[in-house]
Amino acid sequence: MSYLSRIVIPPLRRLRLPVLQVLARLARARSIPPGSKVIICPHPDDESFGTGGLIAAARRQSSASSDPRAQVNILFLTSGDASHQGCCNISRQKLSAEREATARRVAAILGVAQTNLHFMRLADGSIPHTASPCFAEVSARLAALLAAFKPEQVFIPHPLDGWPDHVAVMELTRQALRLAQCRPALYHYSTWFWIKMPFRATLKIDWRRGVVVDISSVYEVKRSAIRTYLEDLAPCGRPYCGNLPSPFLRAFESKMELFFPVTAETQPA
Repeated sequence: MSYLSRIVIPPLRRLRLPVLQVLARLARARSIPPGSKVIICPHPDDESFGTGGLIAAARRQSSASSDPRAQVNILFLTSGDASHQGCCNISRQKLSAEREATARRVAAILGVAQTNLHFMRLADGSIPHTASPCFAEVSARLAALLAAFKPEQVFIPHPLDGWPDHVAVMELTRQALRLAQCRPALYHYSTWFWIKMPFRATLKIDWRRGVVVDISSVYEVKRSAIRTYLEDLAPCGRPYCGNLPSPFLRAFESKMELFFPVTAETQPA
């Protein structure tokens, strides 16, 4: 790395979040339409960071109106058992159990019934993509769940989130929707997007197609959900979900959530 790079790159990294938050103002400020929802998460905690406000608002709407279309199912592809590799001698089996237990407590905070939580228990760090030997098997399992849920809306991580598991979810979900023969409205939600997306990629995003949802009325519920993950500590003293960097956590101090509708041409045929 050149001397100039060492000087310039760190300030650019610090600017990423405020720049993206300014660009997000180009998105439309509106609510996500009513409808039954499936939140697909690579790991426990993604549902709270990316869609915690959306979930809490939908469940509050359901309680107020008894609208069955406000039902929310949360599907965890992995149990996050790689978050403490080489740390505190905790087994992956024990870590999975602890992270699932935290996810269940968080679901209660968000208002989601325990019966609406689903754990596929794939290997953390190895969610299959199209070239993976087990891609067909896993996409068929996911398709069976989606066919049973018959959701009107499905939410998956943004492909610019950066982590391989998050990126693989798009391919897996598209294939599963084809197999399930259902065509819900598909949305990308934003988690690591806020701090890992390369600056050059910001120019490729049609920010005006984004949807900014005001979560002010349920902001404290979302904060409580996130705090539960951060305060549930492993024997080493770190959260079971791992140490999350402060720039990442700052991204979720905002009282809004950002979603991108997936266009018809990229929907499953």
